[in-house]
Amino acid sequence: MDCKLTRRELLAGLSLTVCAAGPLSAASTDTVPLIPNNEHSLYRVRITVGIEGNAKVPKSELSTDATRKLPVKADSVIDYEERLHRDGDGIAQAAQRYYYEATTKGKVQTNEVESELRRESRHAVLHVAQTRSIVYAAQTQLTTDELELLKVPVNSLAIDRLLPNKSMKVNEAWEIESDLLATLFDMDAVQKSAVSATLASFDDATAKVQLLGTISASVDGVPTSLQLRGKLTFDRKQRTVTWLALAIREERGLSKAKPGFEVAAQIRVIRQAITKSNGIDSGEPIDLAIKPTQDKLLVDIRSKQGGFSVFCDRNWHLISENERFAQLRMIDNDRVIAQCDIRPMPKLKDGHQLTLEAFQDDIRRTLDKRFNELLEAEEKVTSGGLRLLRVVAQGAVEEVPVQWIYLHFSDDQGHRSAAIFTLADQQVEAFGGGDHQFAEGFRFTPADDAETKRVASASSLNAPANK
Repeated sequence: MDCKLTRRELLAGLSLTVCAAGPLSAASTDTVPLIPNNEHSLYRVRITVGIEGNAKVPKSELSTDATRKLPVKADSVIDYEERLHRDGDGIAQAAQRYYYEATTKGKVQTNEVESELRRESRHAVLHVAQTRSIVYAAQTQLTTDELELLKVPVNSLAIDRLLPNKSMKVNEAWEIESDLLATLFDMDAVQKSAVSATLASFDDATAKVQLLGTISASVDGVPTSLQLRGKLTFDRKQRTVTWLALAIREERGLSKAKPGFEVAAQIRVIRQAITKSNGIDSGEPIDLAIKPTQDKLLVDIRSKQGGFSVFCDRNWHLISENERFAQLRMIDNDRVIAQCDIRPMPKLKDGHQLTLEAFQDDIRRTLDKRFNELLEAEEKVTSGGLRLLRVVAQGAVEEVPVQWIYLHFSDDQGHRSAAIFTLADQQVEAFGGGDHQFAEGFRFTPADDAETKRVASASSLNAPANK
């Protein structure tokens, strides 16, 4: 019998011997471990978002029941480096970030819109509180435009948690939990969801996963629904999700602070584990285990037409503005707490100044039959160096008890503005003296309206708008 082996038979025998002697290679097994590395903390992330659809706005300021639709189209790019802070279970709860790029360009109806992160806002911190993310700039306060710009539709801290944390077979599926979906898409709560992930394929380098499902949720007290389809790539060497693509159809109801919308969105996330920081280490180190203080969470609301800027609580929203006044509302979970009308006022004659007594008399005349009594009156200088007159009046509108808080700001250059807060008596506790913090954050900026430069008499208050 011929005992010679052919080359092919020899190689086959050697391969069987190797397989029997050692562990099977990943490509020759029928399962793959989808277990992320919960110890690594440094990543580079680039997110692109393209949306197209309709914004829903009220047909009138008096009602949100009837709406009209405005076509909207926008493209955003967010590129940042982040260092994660994990809890004892390895779940990312906060991140220190450096934004290399954050821009949005688009169109609402025929109006071009564009937003870009300022250089002083590039160092930022993000915390996850329950399911919502809270982002703030480390060296300044974010403007309202910047705050909206950084509210990206996918939270990169939650991406690795899409994995099942165990070995899976091709075509095997698992459900994504509601709380994780709420964190991933930055929602208050998910009332109902049916989102599944399926292992589509894998090789020695990567595993491919497909996502499909629907979500019914709430954001800031407003109903929101999503239909999503997506794919992700899990890098088996890095043990992290390095690529995520989502096609989303989202419908959100109209709120008292923001338009609703019905849009289709294309989201792409490229994510890479890195070993050395570039942008983050150019700023001050931050202890991510410490929750942000309230002053860090103030938002900078700016009105070019009104000639002012104010650091205030994030529950304040700029609703509308024109050359005569800017209207803000304090809204918590889609509930209006108070309204504030800010009116630029004409300059006084040289050497003239509005007195507290004249201010009180003007308020009595303005409120007329609605006026009942004055509760407080004071004069002071704010931390920003502005002279402030503050008067609190009690009265009623259609037999409903109402408080008005009048603030009059002025400086040595003759700039003047009046801020008039209107709130029902039952909202006083929720308001929590919000006008005090508002007053300390108020400052004048160059105004677009040349009319505010004209000289007039001291009696120039306008009647406050009713809620």
